Amino acid sequence: MIVLPGNIPLYINPSFWLLSLFIGYMNGATPTLFVEWVIVVFVSVLVHELGHALTALLWGQRARIELGLIGGVTIRQGPRLSNIKEFFVVLMGPLFGLFLALGSYCLLVMNPHMPYAEFFDIMVFANVFW
Repeated sequence: MIVLPGNIPLYINPSFWLLSLFIGYMNGATPTLFVEWVIVVFVSVLVHELGHALTALLWGQRARIELGLIGGVTIRQGPRLSNIKEFFVVLMGPLFGLFLALGSYCLLVMNPHMPYAEFFDIMVFANVFW
């Protein structure tokens, strides 16, 4: 178990790496691309779930993140939320992913020839696509 900001426990089931390795294998024509895809999958799923978890904390719930074979899940406990608060908890996962894509895109625009530009290009693609 790893503890993330906000005291959010993170559990990574070994099966999560099967998903990441499969996506890396399907998209990584070279060993470098394979590794970049595995890292992008991990970071993207984690950031998405952090969006849900941090918003749940904002509304007074406790949250934990579990990464597994089909991706990630945020498990919440605590007071029942109103429909609008529940909507925001659900919305923030995809929004965090879009913010990650936007940040990566901005880095690419500022310096398209930077080292690891391909990594940030994949990050943009993956998070806009997902």
